[in-house]
Amino acid sequence: MANPFHHLTTRIDRGRLPVDNDLNPRTLAITPEGYLTFAPGPGKQGVESEGNSSTDVLTAGETFTGEWELIKDYAIIKVFISSDQAGAIGGLIFQQSPDMVDIDNEVYEYTNSTPKLFTPNPVAKYFRILYTNGTADQTRFSLATIYSYVYAKPTSHRLGDRVTGNDDAELTKSVVAFRDENDDTYHNIGTQHAMPVDSGSIFAHNIWEDESVVTDWVDLDNIGEHVIVIPYTNLHTRIRNTTSDNPKTIITHFNRTVNAQQVGIGCTGGGDFSNVKLTLIGSGGVTRTLLDDSTNNTKYTSKNYEFPPQLFNALKMEFFTADTVTISNITIQKAIITESQIKGSQPDGNLIPIGATPSGNLKVSDAENGLAIAKGDVVGSTTIHKFGKAPDFDIVDGYVSMWDGASSLGLNAMLYTYSLTAIIDSLSSSSTGDTQLIEVQGLDVNYNLVIQTIALTGQTRVALTTSLIRVFRLKNVGSTDLAGDVFCFENTPLTAGVPIDETKCRASISIGNNQTLMAIYTVPAGYTAYMRVWFASLAGAKRVNVSNIRMFARPFGQVFQLKHDASINASGSSNMPHLYAEPKKFAEKTDIEIRCNTDENDAGVSGGFDLVLIEN
Repeated sequence: MANPFHHLTTRIDRGRLPVDNDLNPRTLAITPEGYLTFAPGPGKQGVESEGNSSTDVLTAGETFTGEWELIKDYAIIKVFISSDQAGAIGGLIFQQSPDMVDIDNEVYEYTNSTPKLFTPNPVAKYFRILYTNGTADQTRFSLATIYSYVYAKPTSHRLGDRVTGNDDAELTKSVVAFRDENDDTYHNIGTQHAMPVDSGSIFAHNIWEDESVVTDWVDLDNIGEHVIVIPYTNLHTRIRNTTSDNPKTIITHFNRTVNAQQVGIGCTGGGDFSNVKLTLIGSGGVTRTLLDDSTNNTKYTSKNYEFPPQLFNALKMEFFTADTVTISNITIQKAIITESQIKGSQPDGNLIPIGATPSGNLKVSDAENGLAIAKGDVVGSTTIHKFGKAPDFDIVDGYVSMWDGASSLGLNAMLYTYSLTAIIDSLSSSSTGDTQLIEVQGLDVNYNLVIQTIALTGQTRVALTTSLIRVFRLKNVGSTDLAGDVFCFENTPLTAGVPIDETKCRASISIGNNQTLMAIYTVPAGYTAYMRVWFASLAGAKRVNVSNIRMFARPFGQVFQLKHDASINASGSSNMPHLYAEPKKFAEKTDIEIRCNTDENDAGVSGGFDLVLIEN
């Protein structure tokens, strides 16, 4: 066993006592093992252990085993560990023993590379340390053990450090009391003797004992407190009224105004109550709220009485019964009225307020809700409802586009033609009297959405303000109906206001409609379209035909691709809606149209689709 004590050189100097290495006079003592040592004295706080200190690095999983050392004369052991590697789980063991045979282990862990101080108390005669390294080789290791003659505080712990199971601790028990401002007495804080701060309930310290009334009520369990505070102090201590008085009354006055919304009455440990009437009293004895359950003869051991939030200074409780009434607890739940502003996070991280509707409901927009989008509640979203009609076509025409031009009695432009450049620049009418304002919706050379309003000049061509590469809707926004057909076209000669070359026409309003019928659309630049539904039905005078319906889309720079195929007929289903469970997505600049064919001449078919445009 190593000697933990200084090697001593003693001498007699002018008759003085022997001295230590620092030339301090000290008293010599002999240990039970026969070592010569200094007895504790002034200037000496402790000694460094030789057998339980080390700076030799350990390999992964290697164990340092200290030597047994005598510790019975010391007040505390201080063990300091610092390493660049964590120790093994349970790898720090302080061993103490009365005889180096019967051993007690105190297990800790060194969990990271932060220096750590441990302070085990010496409780046996001998001590040593076992330390096992973790899974990595050390490059730095310091284990220092000091045996101290005086007590030192446990592990050094900064306020910002996290408390762990490896920290030393001292057991402390204390009693916290508060001062009652009414009588300057002190009360221990228990379950309901809350500290004098605002909280969710009324407690004993809130009660004005001298003004409260508890005539003929007794302290059933001999608590020794003022009777009025007992139901507010402990759930298991009771007060009782055995008189035949009807009603039996308790009036509780408070030190300050109470804002509450519920009173609860309970009885634990035997007894009950019934026929309750509660009065909330304001300043000057004014009744703020009255809750009358006095005709209810049911015997209760627990019941809550709720009311709208109310301010009051006293609570009057009346029990309209001649029977004995016992209660153990009264709870008065404070009302907490809050006003708040809800904010929502935008994609860019900014927070914006969320308001309420005029009727007081929370104003919430659902991006999947078409009404919210149509109302403009969803920023960056727009609904598009496209509907069209191929009014009159034959078997020989094959598949025709669903627009006003697909009419053998009109333009006879069965398959819609798309312009290759922004060359759509003209508007005219087949009637000399048409001078109405026409709203033109389309896309400019960059596929940006353009809406312009142009006044007709009868059968004379009028130029658009902005030339377009696409046009997908015309509508009369004037105050009188159109007398003729209206055409939007690439500039070409006219006959009585009608383009001679029908392949130049890009949109047409038929007499009586005041709007185009075009199941044709192109997604504007900067937007993505989501198709929620498309539909088709037989139309016109002849409805005995069978018609195949096809949904086509042409992504920018590509060809038309079939997206859906269906069939309608008069003997089966003459109306075909198709609702997408998950909306169909179309990128910007994509052309979309519905086409149809027939097995009977003089057929007519209508159709359309609903889109949601989302700004990219």
